[in-house]
Amino acid sequence: MLKFSYPNPSEAFPWSEFQKAKAERRANFFKYVYGWKKRKCSACNGSGYYDARNSPKCGGCEGTGKESYPGPKSAKPEESW
Repeated sequence: MLKFSYPNPSEAFPWSEFQKAKAERRANFFKYVYGWKKRKCSACNGSGYYDARNSPKCGGCEGTGKESYPGPKSAKPEESW
């Protein structure tokens, strides 16, 4: 019978390195993602383009039609610097 064993995770990726990487990912999430809201872009009015005919994509929202703004749960600007 063939016996399969998983590799030891502590040898492949040391636990302290894992905790360090996890802490960095968590800090990044709470600084840049958590609490941010989306609203209709004020430059293109949500269309994603500046004009109706053959115009380039909106630079304010990068063509998505939505812009991000800090909500009430987001980090304060002085805390994120």
